[in-house]
Amino acid sequence: RELRIQSTADAAAGLVALLRSPNLVRLERLALTCPLPQAVVDAMTACPALDGMTSLTLYPVASLQSRAADVTALLRSPRLSRLRELALGGVVADAEAIGALSLTSLTLSGGTKLGAKGATTLAKAEACAHLRTLRLAGVDIPDKELLVLLGSPRLEKLRALTLEQMLNGKKLAAALDDLARAALRELGFSASPLREEGAEALVAARDKLVRLTKLGLEGAALKDTGAIALAGLALPALSTLDLDGNAIGPAGMAALGAGPLLSTVRDLSLRKNKCGTEGGLALAKAKRLGGLRRLE
Repeated sequence: RELRIQSTADAAAGLVALLRSPNLVRLERLALTCPLPQAVVDAMTACPALDGMTSLTLYPVASLQSRAADVTALLRSPRLSRLRELALGGVVADAEAIGALSLTSLTLSGGTKLGAKGATTLAKAEACAHLRTLRLAGVDIPDKELLVLLGSPRLEKLRALTLEQMLNGKKLAAALDDLARAALRELGFSASPLREEGAEALVAARDKLVRLTKLGLEGAALKDTGAIALAGLALPALSTLDLDGNAIGPAGMAALGAGPLLSTVRDLSLRKNKCGTEGGLALAKAKRLGGLRRLE
């Protein structure tokens, strides 16, 4: 049902034979996380399992950047009518081809090029009406068109959104306004320099995030000032919070322990911060952490 290949070194011919084998007719999930020779791409297009495939991952495929037409031909295949999950990395993404699929999950990462026109096209695509999970990580999209995509009225069913290396704190407020129509359960801004402005934007948008159960802010450059601002955020359904790698010191930890943010959290990650003994003691004394079940 599932096949994962992480390297094609000295084995391209074998992989081609495997992908063309009739024994793969029941394959539903295919992940090729390695550079792909041309022969492998051709074999994928002719793979017997294509008709029943529900999940496809091609990442990283940097060797295909100059052969975008090959990926496009694969994605435009009418045999992918059952595909629901798509993850692409390091390609020039064809927004029209992606938009024609009935996806519930879309991941674009690893320097994938979507561009202004692609983002606008995808925002209007019928495919967005089915999306429940969207992850954009280091994708080439201008800020203006990124906000157009996030503001698409077709994203009403979106429940999980991750933006890695895509937004700074000043742009976050506009993005949250655009996402107000989506009843998000999971939100992540990994490796995005949100800083204090981003924390303040989250607090200001709290009424739009009341259904949020998971918030990922790892590597968001919050520091103490951002943590102090974030501590005032009250999210009644929040159960998982990731604050890894934010250089939060004792003052920030004390604010988090005293504020409403952690009162419902059961899974908390604070790795790679500057907590120190003073910050640790402040958290230990916090009366709002009674529901905590896991701390890193």
